[in-house]
Amino acid sequence: MKKFIIASCTVILLLFVGFWLRYRVGFFIDLNPELPVTASVTTKDKTIYMEKDGIYVPFEIRGVDLGSGYPGAWSVDYKIDESTYMRWFSMIQELGANCIRIYTIHHDQFYNAFYRYNREREKNGEEPLYLIQGVWVNDYVYNSHNSGFSDDFLVTLQKDCRTAVDILHGNMPLSLGVDNVGNGSYRHDVSRWVLGYILGVEWEPSLVIYTNQMNEDRNSYEGTYLYTTGGQRPSRRCSPRQATR
Repeated sequence: MKKFIIASCTVILLLFVGFWLRYRVGFFIDLNPELPVTASVTTKDKTIYMEKDGIYVPFEIRGVDLGSGYPGAWSVDYKIDESTYMRWFSMIQELGANCIRIYTIHHDQFYNAFYRYNREREKNGEEPLYLIQGVWVNDYVYNSHNSGFSDDFLVTLQKDCRTAVDILHGNMPLSLGVDNVGNGSYRHDVSRWVLGYILGVEWEPSLVIYTNQMNEDRNSYEGTYLYTTGGQRPSRRCSPRQATR
């Protein structure tokens, strides 16, 4: 009996540690390292293309901004239920829109409804709704650090980006509810309906100017999937017209 208790406690402890490493630390073992990274959406020049039956065809975004609240309730109250989202999604497509833009991680009811709605649309041979996911910048970090490359600012933003990716792939079965961002158990993979991400908020001129002054040597970037052509500013604040070019 003693050995059984010890063995049971050991198994429970290992499961807890594994769960903590996976969903809190983000520890991940890639079992298919040779599997190429693919995307259903790409761009060329000023045109967006979406993959349809193995062929990339031009795609025009006709979007609607969607917040996480409604009159009489704060956005962080998470009062919108799944049935309300389902009704809104139907009305949005009746308008002729094909995409929703959200500013931050919503609670799980939004993603549950989004998954259910698109699955039903696809079963009926109809076009789904697509999503542009925003990643909000923590207010405290944004207002207390003048450089976008400071450790607290950049590390926090990167952490929030990873959380958003996990949310969209249904890999976050934890209650968030921290920093007024998200809440619930995220178990549905909606990534195939995601057009892209919008990182950050409306950047203040002071942040942009100070970031540029303090990081003049950061004038290029060469990543695995993104790169710049060189001679760029560390940060740049665009007007709405410039941002659409």
